Amino acid sequence: PLPRLAFLAAKFAALALMFAASLALAGLACYYYTWLMFGPLDALRWLAFNGLLLAYVLVYVALTLFCSVITKSQAAAGGLAICFLLVLGLVGAVPGWGDYLPGQLLTWGYGIMAGKADTFYPALAVSAGLIVAAFIGAWRAFERQEL
Repeated sequence: PLPRLAFLAAKFAALALMFAASLALAGLACYYYTWLMFGPLDALRWLAFNGLLLAYVLVYVALTLFCSVITKSQAAAGGLAICFLLVLGLVGAVPGWGDYLPGQLLTWGYGIMAGKADTFYPALAVSAGLIVAAFIGAWRAFERQEL
């Protein structure tokens, strides 16, 4: 039988790959459309923006994976994941706290596209930590469940 950790890792990898491919395809289409309308953009900035967007999305992919393990139904998992989205959004509205949350990755990406030098590495670190924590939490919860 397949170890539970391998199953969860494969599930997360499949979701991450699907979102990465979708964002790459959408990013290419948007880049082309923007190039037609306004002229060429800096490709490295565009790649950085899309990379930060992927990191932002992967936080919620990991949280949704965690929710799908700790709940019995897909509807409950989706509802709980939306609650995580809302909580992170509300906490991000607290002055000073938002600089450390995944939503700041989008602001960083917008700044990159606008040519601003602001960086938000703490938000990237916290986002990576949330991904790892959600994955470990899902793995630990899945280990305790009877199949």
